[in-house]
Amino acid sequence: MDPDHHLGVMHWLHQGLRRYEHRTHDPERADVIFVAHYFLVRNAAPLEFGAPLLKWDRDLRHGPEGLFGRNSTLLRRWQRRPADFVVGPIETACRYARGWLDGARHLVTAAHFGQCLYRHLYDIMAPPVAAGPVWAPPGFDSSESATEVDVDARTRGQHRVLYIGRLGKPYIEPPMSQLRFNMWAALRGRTDVTFYATDAESAIFPLLPRGDEPRKCHRCSFACKQCIALPESTRHLPRIAGQLGRRISTSEYRSYLRNATFCLIMRGDNEATKKFAESIVSGCLPVLIADLPRLPFDRRLDYSSISYEFDWRQASTYPNELVDYLLTRPLAEVTAKQRALMRVRRHFYFHALDRDGAVRQLIHDMCATVDAEKQSWRSSGDKELLYQKRLAISAPGSGFMKHVAAMMHAVKPGEPVSTIGLTVTRTSSSPATPVWLAVAVSWTVLFVIPVACVTVCRAW
Repeated sequence: MDPDHHLGVMHWLHQGLRRYEHRTHDPERADVIFVAHYFLVRNAAPLEFGAPLLKWDRDLRHGPEGLFGRNSTLLRRWQRRPADFVVGPIETACRYARGWLDGARHLVTAAHFGQCLYRHLYDIMAPPVAAGPVWAPPGFDSSESATEVDVDARTRGQHRVLYIGRLGKPYIEPPMSQLRFNMWAALRGRTDVTFYATDAESAIFPLLPRGDEPRKCHRCSFACKQCIALPESTRHLPRIAGQLGRRISTSEYRSYLRNATFCLIMRGDNEATKKFAESIVSGCLPVLIADLPRLPFDRRLDYSSISYEFDWRQASTYPNELVDYLLTRPLAEVTAKQRALMRVRRHFYFHALDRDGAVRQLIHDMCATVDAEKQSWRSSGDKELLYQKRLAISAPGSGFMKHVAAMMHAVKPGEPVSTIGLTVTRTSSSPATPVWLAVAVSWTVLFVIPVACVTVCRAW
């Protein structure tokens, strides 16, 4: 199986739990029980672990008794405290595996939040998988010199602002899914931005009006896909502008990331994208433009210290102003963010099972105590409200809009915009009380693998 496959988070977590040094055979002793019964709608790739649950009615119709066994220790534990159970990533299968299974905490990967109803402070957010050797952060052995050299190289990066990837289908979930197109259409002619669409010929140009024809509709939908048009500012550019024109290898793509200062992390057909993890492990400052209600590991990591974030609406409306805002950030501010990113990026690398990588951070989140009042909370909350609350803390907000006003109306900004906070949130490094975790895995029948966990996350 491709180690970077989006389902790979299950593989790495499963392997990490099996090799974890703090484990127990006794479910009663465990504080958290991981159920590695992988609820997949379809088996997209051969799995060497877990059990795809493809026949929902047959496997879940009998409720917890059918999954855990009648009169079993696991069943009694479920009846007392279902919040102690963490269910492996279920992808879009949440549409089918609802009901009694809602009592468990879900590990969320590809975040189809519109369908899966993420429960804030209850479910666990996992980052996209970056696991192959090509994604191993330089200086992974905690070499200070390697970190310093990498920061210096990034300050002199060839591609200051970078995006290489798909534009997606603008009609999937408009207007959010039009973000990448709007950004590409406006920025593809700029010399200080490297913005290459890999699917423009197949996904975009067939939808554009021909010549001077108007758009067939102004609102995108499956019923009317010819709903987009290039802006006048870039309509004159040759067709190849904003396209790479060839396929590139993963190593070449990684080279682009390592030679960039800012990497645009934009939502596409849905909220999540692998570019989130790819940019972080490559040391490129992520510019987050996605309506995610939660970010991985954000209980311990202050994202404002390693990234920039913008409301997708503002980015879609003012793409050139956004780039200008990034390129005018003070060098000291950018350098501080780069150094903070170098210190934490190993936490997003999945290949390191025996080091403090993504697997250890997920185990830490699994072992986190759930408040008593949250145990019975089954509401997802308002995704937009959660997104706006995070933007209020992390995004430039009024500072960016002052910059937009200054650019559009040639008005000098008022007071200097305050810089974004640069302090990384740290947790206590003192020894923690062991927290044990048992792993229940369903293949044909359910059995317990002798695995457990302890709170292991050190200071970021």
